[in-house]
Amino acid sequence: MAAHNFKDLTGQTFGKLTVINRAPNKGKSRVAYWNCICQCDENTTTECIVSGERLRNGETRSCGCLRNKDKIIHGESKSRLHNIWCDIYKRCYDPNSHAYHNYGGRTEGDPIEMRSGWKDEYIPFRDYVLSIGYEDHVKAHGELNTTLDRIDVNGHYEVGNVKWSTKAEQARNMRTNINIEINGETKCLSEWCRIYNIKLHTAYMRIKRGWTQIDALTIPVGSKSK
Repeated sequence: MAAHNFKDLTGQTFGKLTVINRAPNKGKSRVAYWNCICQCDENTTTECIVSGERLRNGETRSCGCLRNKDKIIHGESKSRLHNIWCDIYKRCYDPNSHAYHNYGGRTEGDPIEMRSGWKDEYIPFRDYVLSIGYEDHVKAHGELNTTLDRIDVNGHYEVGNVKWSTKAEQARNMRTNINIEINGETKCLSEWCRIYNIKLHTAYMRIKRGWTQIDALTIPVGSKSK
């Protein structure tokens, strides 16, 4: 089988990682992987294997030591912003997260990732989300009604693609939302779900399976479509 073209990253440095040489492909994957040395601190190095894509786009900048060190030094492990950062990390990278299938593990479109160095370090994430009006939004809407939303719902968590929203605004921005007209009135699916007292995921999956929009909203859970 002919070798696939790839950019040689040998000798290049990405954050704490220095590329040593090409690593074997994983299974049938055509993605190029690289053996790297991570300079964790002045006296410690760690070997790891990273895909070329993650090195080039800045997603992986260490063997994980940056993230571990970050948790220790910032002193905010119990803060709301740190909890938001952890939740985003889980939905993007933890297959055990209940939301993973809609983010890092989704099969429709590209998987959602944390970029701009946010995956490995909390501090750059914190500084940016504070700079786009966190405190003002909390004062106006309350802490529990302040959520971090992606501007482009198919885009990544990164600089320029996140904003603070209320829970209602975030629900309207979900990629599961579609506009539905009932009796001449048009609302997004999440709003109709609130009116008809049905879960958004239930209505969305019904419509995806071919139910009519009104049946998806009004037929009780446990019943079959007409």
